[in-house]
Amino acid sequence: MEDGSRFFGPFGGRGLSVWLVGGAVRDAALGLAPGDLDLVVDLPMEEIAAICGGAVVGPEGMQVCITSCDEFVMEVCPLRGGSIENDLSVRDFTVNAMALTEEGTLVDPFDGMEDLGSMVLRFVGDPSERLEEDPIRALRMCRLASSLGLNPSVDSLKAVRNFVATGPDRIEGLSRPRVGKEMVVGLVRPVTYLSTMINVGLIRLLMPSLDHGLALSVFSVLAESRGEFLPLEMALAVLAGLSRDDRETPSKRWISWGVARSIRREAERLARFRSVDPDSSLRDMGEMILDNGDDIVLKLFELSYAWAQGCGVDVGRWREGRSRLDEAIDHVARAFEKGIVPDGSRIGDLVGEGPQVKRCMVELYRSLASGNCSSEEDAWEAVLTGWSNFRESNVFF
Repeated sequence: MEDGSRFFGPFGGRGLSVWLVGGAVRDAALGLAPGDLDLVVDLPMEEIAAICGGAVVGPEGMQVCITSCDEFVMEVCPLRGGSIENDLSVRDFTVNAMALTEEGTLVDPFDGMEDLGSMVLRFVGDPSERLEEDPIRALRMCRLASSLGLNPSVDSLKAVRNFVATGPDRIEGLSRPRVGKEMVVGLVRPVTYLSTMINVGLIRLLMPSLDHGLALSVFSVLAESRGEFLPLEMALAVLAGLSRDDRETPSKRWISWGVARSIRREAERLARFRSVDPDSSLRDMGEMILDNGDDIVLKLFELSYAWAQGCGVDVGRWREGRSRLDEAIDHVARAFEKGIVPDGSRIGDLVGEGPQVKRCMVELYRSLASGNCSSEEDAWEAVLTGWSNFRESNVFF
């Protein structure tokens, strides 16, 4: 484990009883870069805040002082229970119930390091008590199983399954931001995450309209081609595309989860994967490339292929469609390399600003994708065809 002295910030070098705890210790043992830092200091909160100048947040008895240490966010808490061992005894999992002193001594009263070596995820003490203290720990178990590849113990799975079945209101009462924080991290390995969520009964509470069996099949197909990790926007798109929830739009849910706007926007576009026509012509694919860009169109086809295979459909048409898409993208790219493609501003100079520009661009890209533009003259001919079609269909323009 690397030297952790640099993680103590303003509390280091003062002779204080201070410990680095939780995920930072776990991640260091796994050879991973730590995320946020959690410190425990044997001082009242007032003195902690005075030393670091941070902001004290949270209800009485559960307050933390938030500050920064180099590139890290640091959360600092007073020591609970009179000793570090007692403090660690009310943490969630054994792999998170380890502490490191400023001198580099590991405090590990619940054999978290042994569990980490065995890649086992186990609650500290009585699982039922840990879950009653904070129901978010049910989701956190699924998230850590996914993000770190840990295997929940039989007792842990049984406890969460029973907790969810006997008190669903405790899960449903969790705030959206806390749920979202666990979801968006867990979805990096969606097969593991969704399998665990299904196993313990969480998915039916959090996403009751999701066809979770089909979603798991789609994720499994994607894992065969991409590996077990999947971009968040693609994972969200699968969940949205296979849900039948009219009460709330996926985007609204993602906002409440704290998903970044750029990822939400891409996920919304990818969620249309079920509408992809694998029999699209080269010309139709040109219009898709114009509207979405190469990357989105390729991902749409990839998701559509996985959905079809997950449904047990013969995917021969999707393979042929992907081959045509690659050809269309290549045709468009070659035209740009030649410098023969006029941009929207030049087209606007010719036909005037307005919806006619888009119609001209559509015809241009349809022609580019089909390989019919070998010169700038060909490209402008396609533009003029679009302009003519627009005028014919808009007699009052």
